[in-house]
Amino acid sequence: MSEIEKTATQLACEEVAQRASIDVSKVKELTVKTSTKEHKCYMRKPNRKEFAAYWDMRKNKPFASAEMIFNTCWLEGAPEIKDDDDLYINVVLQCESLIDYYETELKNA
Repeated sequence: MSEIEKTATQLACEEVAQRASIDVSKVKELTVKTSTKEHKCYMRKPNRKEFAAYWDMRKNKPFASAEMIFNTCWLEGAPEIKDDDDLYINVVLQCESLIDYYETELKNA
């Protein structure tokens, strides 16, 4: 894909990944749209240890587990996301989308 064909999101994720010194495939952009503005932040996918902590917490404390992902995986973004309760809650609730689930099949021998 040429630089011209890349979307604004792809370019932004590449820049964030470069600043964070991580692979661009680990970076996702989350956007909260209000009636007046779009608020963007960039998060990285959680690693195994972070996912395990999230998984252990999610049944008894679903919001706290999502907050843990938010706090550990935040790379950069609009500061108002961390300061405004409505924006914060919306982004935290989307943190599970950072985890890619693939189709998996179990077969008997």
